Amino acid sequence: AAVTSAAHVIVIVGEGASVTLIETHESAPGSGHFAQTLVEFDVAEGARVKHIRINALDAASSSVSTLGADIGPAANFETLSLT
Repeated sequence: AAVTSAAHVIVIVGEGASVTLIETHESAPGSGHFAQTLVEFDVAEGARVKHIRINALDAASSSVSTLGADIGPAANFETLSLT
């Protein structure tokens, strides 16, 4: 039977702080998994964020991923998506 999952993640990065977030999407072979995610960042002044998204779903599965970011002055935000 197909499985559906949904997640809403909020990441708050304080002034001058730094974080690396690795987000992964995986499924069992032939599972027909559907993943829906929303990741939101609130990045304060001078903060640094590295976001890496890895999609390791099998061919029978799919996902919809949304990324949002509120980036403060002198902050740095990097994102990389791998499939």
